[in-house]
Amino acid sequence: ESVRPWEILDSDWALDQRWYKVRRDTVRLPDGQVLDDYYTSVRPEIVLIFPMDVDGTVHLVRQYRHGAGKVLLDFPGGIVDESDDSPLAAAQRELREECGLEADTWEYLGQVYDDPSKQNNSLHLYLTHDAEPLETGSALNRDATEFLENVEVSVIDLRMGNIGIHSTGGLALMYRAFAALDEYEYC
Repeated sequence: ESVRPWEILDSDWALDQRWYKVRRDTVRLPDGQVLDDYYTSVRPEIVLIFPMDVDGTVHLVRQYRHGAGKVLLDFPGGIVDESDDSPLAAAQRELREECGLEADTWEYLGQVYDDPSKQNNSLHLYLTHDAEPLETGSALNRDATEFLENVEVSVIDLRMGNIGIHSTGGLALMYRAFAALDEYEYC
């Protein structure tokens, strides 16, 4: 006997704000049971970048993360917004905005889900190993709420665990990047 898929019977917004949306679904489970309060955080697609330069320096950002209530070190990234043609375009924009860097070579490391039981979005992971500063005179275009500090670390220190990355997306990116870099014999 085959299992019936989940079926959404009804859906409405429990919270519909600019920065946070929560959808409440009424769902019929495969066994026929109906849940009338299944909540999903509706979020935009996200990009995360592992930006390394030709010398093996990885460019990270340290910033306050309100949900955690902490200042954390992580990889640059952000949302794929309406101005972006693709996740790659968003990654290129975020690298310019957050780090003042650009790159010619981009490797797509795949798509992961941060919390698929409660969030609908995914994270698109990218590696570049030829990041370099923007042309002289190019300004960073940061959101005033980001409070970023740029931090440079060696890829070896990052790989050895000497640098603390605490987000699940950042950890996924880091391990996928290390696997890709092993092919290039960087670390």
